[in-house]
Amino acid sequence: MVNKIYPLPSLLQRAVGRPGKSSNFQLDVMCVQHLFNKIRMPVQSAFPEDGNCTQTLINSICHFQLVHLRFKHPDGIIEPSGKTFYALAQKALSAPAYQSPPLPYPQKLPKLTQAQLLVNNYLRRFGCLINSSELSKLSLKASRINGSAL
Repeated sequence: MVNKIYPLPSLLQRAVGRPGKSSNFQLDVMCVQHLFNKIRMPVQSAFPEDGNCTQTLINSICHFQLVHLRFKHPDGIIEPSGKTFYALAQKALSAPAYQSPPLPYPQKLPKLTQAQLLVNNYLRRFGCLINSSELSKLSLKASRINGSAL
């Protein structure tokens, strides 16, 4: 998945991950933490979305690159327009939303942070692009099956 296919501006300003190779701006780190929280299994503990790039986050980035992208040498860095970022966004978009058990009424909804709002809005737009791209491919296939000219 590359930026040429999905021409959406990146959610991140700078790279997140290994110190020295990444800027680790607080809002960028919070966005990455939120993306990882979206794809975590219910039995895994959530990342605190505090904007601190910890060794645990870097290890998770390396693990994601190793398992999902099959990098031979994971670098532990998420570039704003890189493969790791788009794969993580795609995975977060397709991951089932974890829902906590229902609580008794009345319930105050938790207030979303700026990073959570940014990520959710980005994923919504990213999903629309993917869906429109898939619809275009399907209509192209259908026109070829029907024998109609383009």
